[in-house]
Amino acid sequence: MIDQLGVILTTKCNLKCKYCYYNSGIYPTQKMNMDFSKFISFFDRLTKKNPLGQILITGGEPIIVNYLLDLIQYVSSKVPRIMLLTNGTLITKEILTEFIKYNVKLEISLDSVKKDYSDHFRGKHEELLKALKLIINDNYTQDVTLNTTISPGNINEIKDIIDYSKKYGFNLNLNLMDSDDSLSWDKASLDEKNKMLKILQDYYADEKNQYHYKLAKFTLSNTNRGVSKCLFSERSLIVDTDGKIYTCFHNKKVLGEINDEIDEILENHSMFQEKCQNQFNCYRTACYSLF
Repeated sequence: MIDQLGVILTTKCNLKCKYCYYNSGIYPTQKMNMDFSKFISFFDRLTKKNPLGQILITGGEPIIVNYLLDLIQYVSSKVPRIMLLTNGTLITKEILTEFIKYNVKLEISLDSVKKDYSDHFRGKHEELLKALKLIINDNYTQDVTLNTTISPGNINEIKDIIDYSKKYGFNLNLNLMDSDDSLSWDKASLDEKNKMLKILQDYYADEKNQYHYKLAKFTLSNTNRGVSKCLFSERSLIVDTDGKIYTCFHNKKVLGEINDEIDEILENHSMFQEKCQNQFNCYRTACYSLF
């Protein structure tokens, strides 16, 4: 059964992060927003056949989309958990009030608490810090996860991010840079790799099976990207901005389109699980399904 629906609401963004999949050309696409009415029709038809536990809204930058709050209000009565992935820079007091009202879980990218690294690779660092301050002032940090991408370029700043998240009560997720560009771990020194592994080992010391640490070690030592059993796609559908439906944000195996019959899409999803798991290599290098 499908438990999670991922929605790529837009391919537009107010930033140009240098290691973004879209800006790097890995996922070339036209700049567009999802059609609101078509998505609501699909969502209603899907939830009648298959109740959902979570909807995950991302982009691009989803706060750019002018109907975002209307969409959140609509789906909140049918899905118990709403998660929004955002760069955070467009969060205002008014928008945050609506997020709190509908108990939207936020995942916000933060790769440095210092201006230089953030502005060089992402941009609008001061706007992000202002948004995080709004969240702190509204005592909403327990519903916000900071997503930090560790690269050789910011490895010396990770302790500051850990201290920042602990001080204000944010959740924190430390991810390994999944990139082939100048920030790739393939280009890092042995000392940098060992330092990164020690950070993850210490931070996730209490994590059952230390998945984050083991994934990092696997990523550094293994080039095999063949997926034998994708745990994410087992329970997920992803709706892209153009209406195409996938099993995962990174695996572009098309299961159908937004106007197709729901039974057909679910049947294609089941067929994928049964027959296609061993027939592709994942683009990603840092994914739990790879090890």
